[in-house]
Amino acid sequence: MKKLLIWSMMLIGIMLFSCSKEDEKPGSIYGIVTKSSSVEPLRGINVKLLKDNNTAPADWPLLLMITTYDDGHFEFTNLEAGDYVIMIGESWLSANIFKRVKVESGRQSRMDIQL
Repeated sequence: MKKLLIWSMMLIGIMLFSCSKEDEKPGSIYGIVTKSSSVEPLRGINVKLLKDNNTAPADWPLLLMITTYDDGHFEFTNLEAGDYVIMIGESWLSANIFKRVKVESGRQSRMDIQL
């Protein structure tokens, strides 16, 4: 009887452990950068991913930087769940653009930006 109880407890432990690992799937952020006047996709725009750690923007660590594709889209993949900031800053813009986005485990967050 003790062996059955021990095996049952081990099986339950394994099931709980495997379920918690599924909840930790990476998430992603996808978006398109367009002109606000014409909704034309903008290619070659630098998009930066920062970690929003509830501090001043100058303290947000830069995680990744990519450039938009020909159709204006960008994507950050394999992200841990949490709060992030998308930053777009180019010399021809008067100011940097910051957009907060929340990433959930195993889900894709959408963040379209018009310049």
